[in-house]
Amino acid sequence: ESRISIVILSKEYASSSWCLDELVEILKCKETIGQIVMTIFYEVDPSDVRKQTGDFGIAFNKTCARKTLTDEESQK
Repeated sequence: ESRISIVILSKEYASSSWCLDELVEILKCKETIGQIVMTIFYEVDPSDVRKQTGDFGIAFNKTCARKTLTDEESQK
């Protein structure tokens, strides 16, 4: 029901699978109901987020690898 979401991205944001899952839901709302999404980059370079490099990229890749393993284990 919200018209706007504010996402605060930090170096450790991508280390949380919960945060990344919530971000997916926020982006779905942007696509389906036109929700406005504002992003604040807190102590992280926006290009590191965009390119998934630096500390953010390292955390993102680790979280994705963990999530992939967890998803594969739950399918067994």
